[in-house]
Amino acid sequence: MIGQGLLPVVFPPEVDERLSSWVARMAPFYAMTVPEFLAELGLSGRDVFDLEWRMSEGEGARIALRTGLSVETIQSMTFSDFISDARMTVARRNRHHCPYCPGDVHRKSMSLPWVFHCPVHGADLQDTAGATLPAVMGGTRMVALAQGSLLQGFALTVGIGRIVEDPVACAINVLLASDVDGQVRVRDALRSWPLSLRRRISARLWRAQRDERERQSAAEPSRRRRSHEFRRVQSHEYRFRIS
Repeated sequence: MIGQGLLPVVFPPEVDERLSSWVARMAPFYAMTVPEFLAELGLSGRDVFDLEWRMSEGEGARIALRTGLSVETIQSMTFSDFISDARMTVARRNRHHCPYCPGDVHRKSMSLPWVFHCPVHGADLQDTAGATLPAVMGGTRMVALAQGSLLQGFALTVGIGRIVEDPVACAINVLLASDVDGQVRVRDALRSWPLSLRRRISARLWRAQRDERERQSAAEPSRRRRSHEFRRVQSHEYRFRIS
């Protein structure tokens, strides 16, 4: 192969397939590694995952020239419409898998933490142990989640991720930021948590509240001194003007 003209065989991208998945399927067909196949497309030295984020019009045109795919089709396999802050949520491979999808196909939506169903087959996505999210979270919760927007799904996923990462700190932050009614609702929700976690939350919450009281007590004399000095200066200046 000399890197000119159309390739004799080009796999059509699967529905919602990401660029790295398509390139990883094409390269072995031509007995190449992924970097070698990218070089064959005129993209020598480029990283396929970086291309998913930063593909210029010229690079898309090079791929189109060698494959016969339209530039729009190629761009649709990238995450160019994602904001930069969402990049950290995209996994390099499928986070979950669909039991009906080919094992070598990685879809864009399946790399995102807020997608729970296969966009092609509609099946519940499974984790590595074969468990589905409805089985883990409960079918009722999943029905309510399916009725929400992608933004609501994203926000819920971020919240779940923060809770899983540090459940004690997350619960304390919410409790400290809540009013009395909010704290009651949070404590009701925490009743289903393991007793060991609830004890850790209670202990750390008591320490956080104690530290806040001590901080406020230490700052109170300073505020009184500033207030006294301000009044003394005002009184002095007033007497000076009168005299």
